[in-house]
Amino acid sequence: MTTLQTACLPRTTRAVVPTGTGDLAHHFTRSRMARAHDRCRFVQNTVALGMRVNVGLLLAPTRQRAPIAFARQVAMYLAHISCGLALTDVGRCFGRDRTTVAHACQLVEDRRDDPKTDLMLDYLEAAVLDWYARCGEPSGQAH
Repeated sequence: MTTLQTACLPRTTRAVVPTGTGDLAHHFTRSRMARAHDRCRFVQNTVALGMRVNVGLLLAPTRQRAPIAFARQVAMYLAHISCGLALTDVGRCFGRDRTTVAHACQLVEDRRDDPKTDLMLDYLEAAVLDWYARCGEPSGQAH
C-alpha cells in the first residue's frame, strides 16, 4: 500500500452509538475533531517533507529556530486556508492558541510577496488539494 493510499484511510475510532441529544452532539464534535486532526497531520507531514524539517519539531512546545518556526506557520496557514479548518481547530492540532494561528496566517500572507516563497506555498497548497481530490474530500467541505 502506498503512502497516499494509507493517508486516505479513515482514522480508526471507537464506535459511538448516540443514545441521547448530548451523546449525538458529542459524536459529531468528536468526528469533526478527528477529521481536523487527520487533515492537520497530513499538512504537517507535507510541509515537513517540502521544507525539509523534522515533523516532530513542528509540534514542539517551544518556538525552535526560525526555519522551523516558519515551517510551523506555513503548516498552520495551509491547515486553515487549504483545509478550511477553524483557527481554534488548527490551534488544538498544533498545541497552540487560535490567536497564534491567526498571527501565523498573517505572517505567511505577508511573506507571499516574495516570489520564491509564493511559489513554494503554491506547490504545498497544490499537494494538499491534490490529496483531497484523490481521497474524495474537497477542501473546506463540512461533513
